[in-house]
Amino acid sequence: MANSAAVLAPHRKLRDMHAVTILFVGSESINVNILAKAVMERSGKRYDKVNFNINCRTAVKLPLPADPDNKRPNIDYIVFLTDNNKDSFANMKRSLRYLDVEFFLGKMSLVLVSKPSDIESEVTMITEDNLHNLADTCRTTPLFVDLENAEDTKAVADILLYTIEIAAGFKQGVSSLLLMGSRRPYNRFEEL
Repeated sequence: MANSAAVLAPHRKLRDMHAVTILFVGSESINVNILAKAVMERSGKRYDKVNFNINCRTAVKLPLPADPDNKRPNIDYIVFLTDNNKDSFANMKRSLRYLDVEFFLGKMSLVLVSKPSDIESEVTMITEDNLHNLADTCRTTPLFVDLENAEDTKAVADILLYTIEIAAGFKQGVSSLLLMGSRRPYNRFEEL
C-alpha cells in the first residue's frame, strides 16, 4: 500500500475553473512530450475549440516528488504511456498504486506507444493483452499510438481532449461516469 502522503489526489486544492492540468507519465524510453505537445496544439484546432486552458506536466513515474511549498497545481487528468518494454509496463503498474481512487472514475487513460514494425512482434502482443487486462481493471479504455506518425498522434490527441473535457466537467450532459458505465470490458478471446 502506498504512503497516503505520496498518493496523488485530484482535489487537494481549489481548482482553476478555466484550466485543466494533465499529467503525462511515461518511462524515459518514451518521448511523452510529443503527445503532450499534440494535445496542446489540437486544443485550438478542433472544430468545437475547447473553452479552457490546458496545462501539461510530465513525469517518469509516480509518486511525484514532495511539494512542501504547495506550488503544484491540481492534477485533473493523467495519461499513462507505456511501450513494448517490460520495464516500461512495470513502471506504469507501479505508478498506478500512487493514484487516489477518484482517478479511476474516468480521469485517466492508458496509452501503448508502438511502431508499425512492432505490430507483429510477440512482445507487443503480450503487452497489448496486458494493457487490455490492466485497462479493464482500471475501468478505462486503452489507446494505441505511433508517436512517429503525425496523423496517428493527432487522432489520439483528439480522443484525449474529448475525454479530458468530459472528465473536467466542461461537456454539458455527459460525465466521465456515464462514459465508464457504457464501456464494455475487453476480452480478446471471448466467444460471442
